[in-house]
Amino acid sequence: MKYLIQITVFVVFSMAGLCSADSQIPQVRVQGQYAANICPDRAILTLKITGKGHCAKAAAMLQQKYIDNTFKILAESKVNRKEITLAGPCTGTDGAMVSVATIPVVNISKLPDLIQSFSTRPGIQIDQLAWTHTRLAQLEADAVAVALKDAKQKAQSMATALGSSLGEALLIHPMVSEKKKVKKEMPFLMIEKRIEVAFRLVPL
Repeated sequence: MKYLIQITVFVVFSMAGLCSADSQIPQVRVQGQYAANICPDRAILTLKITGKGHCAKAAAMLQQKYIDNTFKILAESKVNRKEITLAGPCTGTDGAMVSVATIPVVNISKLPDLIQSFSTRPGIQIDQLAWTHTRLAQLEADAVAVALKDAKQKAQSMATALGSSLGEALLIHPMVSEKKKVKKEMPFLMIEKRIEVAFRLVPL
């Protein structure tokens, strides 16, 4: 697994920053930001499988045929059937029978062939394609830890310059980062974490 990491730490400090909600506690506030481009190791493919007929029974039979075709394609690509979720069927406004298949694709090198196969089959429509990573939750937790560590290092330097030592963190506040859309032709996941931390200043 290869991923590119870019880390930027922004430090904000002013005399006003020495006081927060509790004005009796000398403190310093810093902001830390972590950003990383992660290469995904799996994709989530969502299919809409639709059967239309002159009656409900005919629509259901045709839809079942399309579902069987879907699983045949997935079996040929060695996608684990146990990981596939099939929701439905439900009846559309035009009387069509519609089911939705959610397919985790672990081997993303097979994704182009899967998309090509589904795109040429009747009754099967690619509804959504999303990228993810098996360790995404851990990578996000690591991002917060790195941002906090760098913020603490910057705060320590500022405390030394003020003739104080750095105490415990009084406040750790996550900041909202702008969400970036992931393009299908550029499958990269952006992990971005921004935090604001207030540390106690302890006089030497």
